[in-house]
Amino acid sequence: MSYHQIFYQIIFATKNRCKTITEAHCEELYKYIWGIIKNKKCKLYRINGTEDHIHIFSDLHPSISLADYIYCEPLFDPFGAASSTYFYSHS
Repeated sequence: MSYHQIFYQIIFATKNRCKTITEAHCEELYKYIWGIIKNKKCKLYRINGTEDHIHIFSDLHPSISLADYIYCEPLFDPFGAASSTYFYSHS
């Protein structure tokens, strides 16, 4: 049996770096992302961000590819645009 541990720091930015992630929704957004990561059998070590981007520091389960880890069907439509506006405020 071999041992592996690879850490990834993944950064998601808002479209055009618009400051749309409000502080009021950060905790709920981070919990939602943590749930997605947990369902993929990965471990979240740290999540943080600002109004225009989010940093995720986690490991990757051996059964999942990096591409599958990053892609989340509920968050993105087939054209690559965010389909959920729950966590975003529009000015």
